[in-house]
Parts: sequence; structure tokens; C-alpha cells
Amino acid sequence: MLRVAVHSKRYGKAEILRNVTIELPEGEFAVLTGASGCGKTTLLRILAGLDRDWVGEISGDAALGFVFQDPRLLPWRSVIDNVRLALPRRGDIGERARDALSMVGMAASADDFPGTLSMGMARRAALARALAIEPQLLLMDEPFVSLDQTGADELRALVLRLWRQHRWTVLMVTHNLVEAAELADRVIVLGGRPARVIDEVSLGLTRTERDAPWIEDVVDRLRCTIDRERGASTRPECGRRTASGS
Repeated sequence: MLRVAVHSKRYGKAEILRNVTIELPEGEFAVLTGASGCGKTTLLRILAGLDRDWVGEISGDAALGFVFQDPRLLPWRSVIDNVRLALPRRGDIGERARDALSMVGMAASADDFPGTLSMGMARRAALARALAIEPQLLLMDEPFVSLDQTGADELRALVLRLWRQHRWTVLMVTHNLVEAAELADRVIVLGGRPARVIDEVSLGLTRTERDAPWIEDVVDRLRCTIDRERGASTRPECGRRTASGS
């Protein structure tokens, strides 16, 4: 179990996060969502150790991989060299990098350079870089953004298949509520200023049982929660959901 408790996170005089506590059981696929600018990426960076200017604590320890919102591939290095950069200098890092590229269907592009890749291929290479370290915790910041529908669907299916095989603990940020309903075991919603956890939705059905009406119902609940917090909800069904707690 990994637990992060952020008592306070500030940028200058502005407090971004306050009293945010998230627990991540081993092997869970959790999704973090909420309105733009509420601190989702900031929370990922805190978990990854990329932001140390905050008040709180993290308990539990896990090797982690991070898939950034931008693939962040160095254009002057080949794909396999970009993956190698993430690996500690021990053992055969070339073999480990090639294994990671094979996992994401990029083995044939190992010696290509980032400028020759499509966005979908670049995102697969970035995923391979995160997986090469054999993570226990996989953090993903909108890993499917800017892809067309087909490319996003293919990459989502790949991530889900690999997660089922390896059972990493996953925390993924997304604004796409359909994506959240399709992929997550649990959806965590941030909101407010400063942000806090305003809702958690456990999704009990298996992925194959999640039909379109069920997904639509989950999306409506999440959207109502986010809109209410922003003061933007005028839909009658959101009031009914608040009253029923459903």
C-alpha cells in the first residue's frame, strides 16, 4: 500500500493542494480527474519525487515509472537510446531496453529517431521508457492526449493488457471521463481551491461488463461532481444525484 498525504502545496502565495490523502493498494488501476488546473499533475510530480517543495508525507516505497503528458524524447538520440537513459547502469541495459520496446510493439523502430515517429509511436516509446525499469508504481499524465480516436483506443488497450499481465499499481491523470470509466478500478476526483478529494468512485464491474449505458452513468456522476464544485452545474439530474448519493 502506497499512501501520500499532502497537507499543503503552494506555488508562491497560492495554495494549490490542501489535505489531500490518497491510498493506492498494490495492483490497483486508479484514475485521477478533475477540472483543469486543480493540481492533478502537481500531485503526480510529488509522488514521483520531482517536486519536493510541499508539506506532508509519503509512506510505502515502490520503484516507479513516469509517463509524461509530452513524450519528452531527446531528438538527437535513437528510440532505444532514449529508453536506455531511464535505466540504472547495471546489467545489459540494451537488452532490457529492447525488451521494453517489444512490450509496446516498437522493436522494429529501436534504431529510429524521434523525428521520424508518429505521435502514437512516440507515446509508445515513452511508455517503453517507463516500463524498462520494471516499475511497481506506474504514473501516467494524460498518456493518450493528442492522439486520434483509433490511436488512443489502441494505446489504451495496450496499457490495459500490460497492466493485467504485470499488475503494476497505476495512477493515471485524465480529463477524459469516458476513459476513466472504461479503465479504472477507482476514480479519484480533485476539486476546489485549494484542491482536495471531492469524490471517489469504485467501479466494481469487470471491464468486459461495462456497457455503454453503465459507462454513461458513471460519466454523468463524475461530471456532476466536477461541475458542482466549479459552480457550473445547472442540470436537474445533478441535484437528484446529490440527494440520492448515487
